[in-house]
Amino acid sequence: MILYSEKSDLPGTMTRLTFESMEQLDEVMNIANQVFENTPVSFWESDEMNALFGENSQKYYRGMTRDQKMQMHLKLESM
Repeated sequence: MILYSEKSDLPGTMTRLTFESMEQLDEVMNIANQVFENTPVSFWESDEMNALFGENSQKYYRGMTRDQKMQMHLKLESM
């Protein structure tokens, strides 16, 4: 579902995910942990990730212009 969703639809897609079993959930969590462990710390500490998930993310993100948001998204995509 995630791979075939439009980027703008991802939040809704994520909320509609269901798991058939605990084994399936465990498999997804294991993959997520592998991605996390294999992603450089510099990615998680980037200004872009802080803007999206940091303590003041909502206020910071809302204060950005459309162009700033687009530039941030393009940089994250390239990372």
